[in-house]
Amino acid sequence: MKKKFEKIFEQLADFHMLSGYDGWMIGACIYEQSEMKNSCKSEIVKQSQNFAVMRNQLEFEGLYYQLELHIVKPKGYVDEKRDNHISVPEVSEANLKSGSEREDATDKSLVIFSHLDILRFVEAVGDTNPIHRKNHAVVPGLLMVKWMLENLFEHGDFEKTKECKELKCQFRFKKPVFAGDKLHVELPMEHKKQIYECKREDNEIVWNMRIL
Repeated sequence: MKKKFEKIFEQLADFHMLSGYDGWMIGACIYEQSEMKNSCKSEIVKQSQNFAVMRNQLEFEGLYYQLELHIVKPKGYVDEKRDNHISVPEVSEANLKSGSEREDATDKSLVIFSHLDILRFVEAVGDTNPIHRKNHAVVPGLLMVKWMLENLFEHGDFEKTKECKELKCQFRFKKPVFAGDKLHVELPMEHKKQIYECKREDNEIVWNMRIL
């Protein structure tokens, strides 16, 4: 049986209308759930040569879920048909194992997205972006969002969200994450607001999530 957020993201992450954006990356994502329907449909609401904003909304079991993506063209990017100048590490055999099969996956603060995890996700949501499908796979931003929301709700990491119907949070992606990267999620306090930070082993922050 699929988990709640697996079902939601398979529908909500329907971004086929973003044709022409292969190789681009998510810079920020705003996730919102509410009992109130907003006047929103699946659409590109802003676009320029290097930046675009897309929104999508759906109804699931009496609640409305919305994603707003801010996507950017990476610096040094050239057409995927010619080459891709994004620097990426080599993929090891360990990266092909599912995260659930790893011994260190018992640590709830630790997450490792394998190549198989990525392929399963992009197949489920219909993501054809080649940066998520080749050996040097970049972890989809929405896969990380889904993982965080599942842990937020299912493991009660944030007390307020256990039976929450109203929630709005913002993800900011600072660095690309690659298959096999070891990531740790931390919860620092900043001005009495909950801000989650995801870091690599070298303590570099790759993304953060703020409850709005």
